[in-house]
Amino acid sequence: MLLITHDFGVVARLADPVEVLCAGEIVESADMRALFREPRHPYTSGLLSSVRGVPTSGAKLPTLRGQPPFLRRYNRSISRCLTDATPALGQIGQGQWAACYNPVAAPVDG
Repeated sequence: MLLITHDFGVVARLADPVEVLCAGEIVESADMRALFREPRHPYTSGLLSSVRGVPTSGAKLPTLRGQPPFLRRYNRSISRCLTDATPALGQIGQGQWAACYNPVAAPVDG
């Protein structure tokens, strides 16, 4: 079964594994728990931060600056993001893949 949705509640209940698409390309792939616990692609991280919790009164929701394409909108972009071709999906952890030159660091155990 293929499920396409923006509703992360539905994703959490029905999807495993999960693939995140940005501009029609897979940018992250992982099992549901790993994706929600440790998103590694900046787009995935941004999507999840927009639905985690309810902001306090007067607080602003997180946004992505600028206009697509996404590579120019992420505050962790490095020069390679702007000059090289879009990276291929590569393994960055056990059972987790991302298409990113500068993925969000995984938490350190200990």
